[in-house]
Amino acid sequence: MSDDQPIPTEADDVARLFAEAMHAMMRRTSGAEIAVLNDVGLTIPQIVALHVLRERGPITVGDVAGCTKLSPAATSHLVERLVRMGLVHRTEDVEDRRQKQVSVSPTGDALIERLERNRLESIMKAMSLLNPETRKKVAVAMSAIVADMVASGPSNLPEHAGAGDGFPKETLAGDGVASGPSKENTP
Repeated sequence: MSDDQPIPTEADDVARLFAEAMHAMMRRTSGAEIAVLNDVGLTIPQIVALHVLRERGPITVGDVAGCTKLSPAATSHLVERLVRMGLVHRTEDVEDRRQKQVSVSPTGDALIERLERNRLESIMKAMSLLNPETRKKVAVAMSAIVADMVASGPSNLPEHAGAGDGFPKETLAGDGVASGPSKENTP
């Protein structure tokens, strides 16, 4: 966008611009993330389920279905594949033996960490392509976006499945504003 063009303010125009920026970044940086997905043979719905379980688990297969917008049957098959891959654990619910609780295994957690590390490295690479003034503007805009999203309320994930607002717990400061990982979580 050139300096003489008006800055869009309508939600749909800003969304298109945001999607265009994400696409431009991904064209230049997504190779490592795709390589990891190919290495382990995971689908996007499986990755989404792992993230949901990491944030909200342990939860029932039905809760996973609700969060991923998949049918209960498809979710059951997805969870079964993740169990066979060693990425999640499935246990009997202590309060209702008909229900199964699903949670991320240490192997699944390590995989998510690897994906998140690759994603952050990709974003850092993309940000390094920007001039310092543009990076500063991006930082200001992203800080405002995070603040507005936190202020808008909880995520669309079922609240009964766990607390939070859609952000990984270690990235929220006490005032609800995103921050870096806490010192105690840093290796």
